[in-house]
Amino acid sequence: MTAKAQDEPPIVLSGDRTIIYIDRLPLRGDETLMDVLLMYPEQLIHGFDDLLESYQLRMENVPVSLDIRQFFTSTPARACTKIQVCENSGVSKGTTGLGGIIDLTMRRNEEGVHGLAGVEAATSAEVYPMGKINYGHTDSAGHSTDLYANTGVSMSWPHNDFNIAQYADIHLNQRFGRRDRLLTYLRQSYEHTTPSSPKQYYLARARYFHTFNDIGTELLLLAGYQYGNDKRLSEHNQLQKESHTKTGTLLYLVELNTPLPFLGGLNLMAGWEMDRARYRYHLTQDMLASSTPFDATDNYTVMNNDIYLQVDYTLGPVKLYLGDRISLYRYDMQAYNGDNTRNDSRNFFMASIAATPAQGHQLQAGYYGRFFNPDYLMALPTSYPLSDGTTWSSPDTLADERKAEVARLAYMFSDKNVNASLSTRYIRMIDDGSQTLQADAAASWIGRWLILSGGANFSRSITPDGEKTYGSVRLSPTFRLPQQWRITTQLIFYTPNAPYRKLKGTAAYGMLAIEKRINDILDLSLLWHDPLDGKNSALVFTAKILF
Repeated sequence: MTAKAQDEPPIVLSGDRTIIYIDRLPLRGDETLMDVLLMYPEQLIHGFDDLLESYQLRMENVPVSLDIRQFFTSTPARACTKIQVCENSGVSKGTTGLGGIIDLTMRRNEEGVHGLAGVEAATSAEVYPMGKINYGHTDSAGHSTDLYANTGVSMSWPHNDFNIAQYADIHLNQRFGRRDRLLTYLRQSYEHTTPSSPKQYYLARARYFHTFNDIGTELLLLAGYQYGNDKRLSEHNQLQKESHTKTGTLLYLVELNTPLPFLGGLNLMAGWEMDRARYRYHLTQDMLASSTPFDATDNYTVMNNDIYLQVDYTLGPVKLYLGDRISLYRYDMQAYNGDNTRNDSRNFFMASIAATPAQGHQLQAGYYGRFFNPDYLMALPTSYPLSDGTTWSSPDTLADERKAEVARLAYMFSDKNVNASLSTRYIRMIDDGSQTLQADAAASWIGRWLILSGGANFSRSITPDGEKTYGSVRLSPTFRLPQQWRITTQLIFYTPNAPYRKLKGTAAYGMLAIEKRINDILDLSLLWHDPLDGKNSALVFTAKILF
């Protein structure tokens, strides 16, 4: 690490995200990604099964399909170079709604083969075989190949039913010289949850980067395809319904990133992104109260064309971020009761300023225009007969489309061992005038034998249905003992109106884990989660071989 990099803060506030640089943290080497994420104020962990809550996980801007809890608790922090926690990612990442993105940049160019193979078993009748592998090679001409693969299988037997979920991700990074690089991603997942039928997804995506000059002008070209096959079986009162949805999505993107030296500290990002999705939605209904069955197939085509632009300007300790994404979309539906087409547009806007008034101290203020995407399968009118001979219809307006205004203020102190932050977010829904105020605080200290992190979250919302206020407090110490022992604890208290408390019926979440590494080859751990909740409490044993 260069001397300049050592002086940079480990956690940096940017336009629509917070960036955690792993190499700038004083880590010992046995820390996991979960240890690092607990330092982030708005990343309050909601129990054992929902680690990221409303966040989507990506690797270098590609959505991944895996067991998030297992991945974050078993992946070493140093397997990544940086973590981007994007709270308002509509412009550059193209997401809708108020959910965020956690984007990981995996470490590259490590020679040889590294990885792990292991199995996890729980007293709640769950078994989880897993494996990860990294391969890196650089030849004498400077050409390099890096491969990261991750796979796992989750099997459980709740109430004597058998559930299985399996995934595999392959990330291949090839550098053909100083200015050309190709990133290829392959993803596959399978899920079968009793009594539902199987769901299968496949993704292939390639991104090609070319750097034109020494100042860093870079062109990005992307092409990809995603396929999904979802069979579901449900029963509602006297109506048995079986639905089957097939999807196929083409993806294209062209993006230019360049500094503009003749304008001082200005950087430009401009891009066009297109996706074209085809949905084949088949519905079969057996009218138990009628002798007439019903069988119909609808075909949807959804096309999005997004044009986005962002400029970043640096003036001394101040950085200004301005961005806008305009999305033009078209819905076409061919149904048994006729065709329907709808064209519309949406817009995302970002204006943010970040300042570093003193070493280690950062301030940020931002305004973001957000958009809620409609449900494609419910976006256009259709009708099907019910058992009494009537029909139900979805509205011909896209009722799920909503707009929101988001304002955010944040303060961060980041100086290697000590990191502390405060942030507030105000959300106003334009359609119904609903308002939400969120406040978050977190602090962490990294010592040789102790990692201590904690946080508090507060939320107050005013909606047409009334007012609601709730909060939670977290404390998560990790003890790093001699001879490669680790003890990790986590305790979260919830106020009466907190969603987690209402869902689980308990006022607190707890977790205790003991881990022992033997000769840097074998890793054994025993985890006890939800000890305060008898219905969900379980022991989890994990064994991993490291190579």
